[in-house]
Amino acid sequence: MQWLRQKVVSPILAQLKQGADPDKLAWSVSLAAAVALFPVMGSTTFLCGLVGAALRLNHVAMQTVNYLLYAPQLLLIPVFIRLGEKIMGAPPIEIDLGAMKTQFLESPSAFFGEFGMAAVHGIVAWAIIAPLPTWILTRMLKKTFERISKKPH
Repeated sequence: MQWLRQKVVSPILAQLKQGADPDKLAWSVSLAAAVALFPVMGSTTFLCGLVGAALRLNHVAMQTVNYLLYAPQLLLIPVFIRLGEKIMGAPPIEIDLGAMKTQFLESPSAFFGEFGMAAVHGIVAWAIIAPLPTWILTRMLKKTFERISKKPH
């Protein structure tokens, strides 16, 4: 029983409590929101884990926000790509998700050759846009979490 508590229960509880003060929790949620909208599918779980580990944030909160924002991420990928194309002066590519999926499954290397720059365009736009809303959301959430933490339970 002691081994189970030490090897399983204690590490899980530590993860749940890590980054649970109002400031860290605010950063956990807002950075997870920003990372969750990163315009490269399949990368956000890893990126949230990396950011959370590097900054010692609350992984549970981060991954929860990440998964909740999956649908908005899909909707925003073409928006970030188009904005990035405008920023970088690149001609627009055709975005047909069905055709893109088929090409990816048939030949990942051809897919990345054709759509790699689209990802770069999307990342550039995301990198320009994400910091300010992230900072604003962090400030708002910190105040909210401070109020909640001061309420008697």
